[in-house]
Amino acid sequence: MESQDEEWKRAWKSEYLKTICAFYNSTGGRMIIGKDDNGTVIGVSDPRRLLKEIPDTINNSLGISATVTAEEIDGKTCIIIKVPKGRHFVDYDGRYYDRCGSTTHLIRGDALKKIIIEDGRGKFWMDLPCDLKVSSISKEAVSYFVTKGKEAKRISSAINEKDVNAVLQRFDMVSKDKKITYAAAFMFSQNPRKVNNGAFLKIGEFNSKGILLREDYVEEPFIMIPDKALSILYDKYIPPIFDYVGASRILSYKYPVEAVRELIVNAICHKNYIHREPITVSVYPDRIEIYCFGGLPEGWTEKTLKGKHSSVRRNETLAEVFHEAGFVENWAQGIGKVMDECKKNGNPEPRFSQYLNGLEATLYEKRDKKTNEILANINPTRAKTQDIILSLIANDPTISAMAMAQSIGVTERTILSNLSKLTSAGKIKREGSRKQGSWIIIGK
Repeated sequence: MESQDEEWKRAWKSEYLKTICAFYNSTGGRMIIGKDDNGTVIGVSDPRRLLKEIPDTINNSLGISATVTAEEIDGKTCIIIKVPKGRHFVDYDGRYYDRCGSTTHLIRGDALKKIIIEDGRGKFWMDLPCDLKVSSISKEAVSYFVTKGKEAKRISSAINEKDVNAVLQRFDMVSKDKKITYAAAFMFSQNPRKVNNGAFLKIGEFNSKGILLREDYVEEPFIMIPDKALSILYDKYIPPIFDYVGASRILSYKYPVEAVRELIVNAICHKNYIHREPITVSVYPDRIEIYCFGGLPEGWTEKTLKGKHSSVRRNETLAEVFHEAGFVENWAQGIGKVMDECKKNGNPEPRFSQYLNGLEATLYEKRDKKTNEILANINPTRAKTQDIILSLIANDPTISAMAMAQSIGVTERTILSNLSKLTSAGKIKREGSRKQGSWIIIGK
């Protein structure tokens, strides 16, 4: 049968260049000339002519090379065209094609934008020159980067914090005519929005009904956004929690600082800048949501992200700069670090979800000490969910279904189902409204 990487044709026609183009833009493939759609081998009448004509046509029309040979199949001569997987996208007659199953598919919409903007004929568009010159670079941002890199021991102490050209040349960020690359404009220019209107971060506070209460924009060189955003978040949006150990006052936060920093840096490095929308940090009464356009790599799921995985970087140069500044590691350890920080701080495990062509990371607020003690003493694999729910209600009768779900690590739907069963069995009852009421355990 014909497949993703194989196509049959009775005779050669120039219109089949679309399929050759699609093979090259996908995973490669081969086309057999002299075989009909039913798989019947009919052969070709003039193989010598085709052996010269086909490769010349492919090279002249698409600018690529393919291996063209004559082979005997069922005693008849056929032409086999083997097309490699391409290093960059090619077009046929101004249009881009790829393979979808056993059919040739015209690329449209966002996928087409991605090719046009990102391909750069084999060079990633972030590393191409933009219209800004070296004079637009922020000296403060460069100095900040070098200082951070020295602290992380990833930049030599001999590098001068004021040497803008040395930093730009370190990452091949400046052309011979003194134009800087897009990556340089994002990381170090005074106003990255001059090259991309979505090159900033937005913080918003929402109430439980999702109504916006206030917001801040973080419009800085990318290298300075993580610390600036954290400063705004923890000064204005996330109040500290004070506790006492003996006579000593201990300060902590609902959300671990290093986990939030890691997620912001991740969002900057992995955002798809075709979408001219900012990275958003949404603060709710019981959670923080960090969202950016640009989903997981193809074939990945939330489980892949939380498990051991390879490092796949959408914007390699941005990631390299953050790495040298000491913000990130190269070994795909970021999400593991986020989960460890949440566990250390007493927060439930974070959630990652894909929607609207983007990825959202959700951090849930820190659990109180009593809840942590209850969960630490219960083995979830042995205890019934209903027993854990009863323990949580005994600790906090006003606890919500969502808070129970976050604490136990199940869906809210599972909690609601078990609450209904407990109510029907006469073990608990609800007093007051859904939002202002509380649970009462009946009997023991």
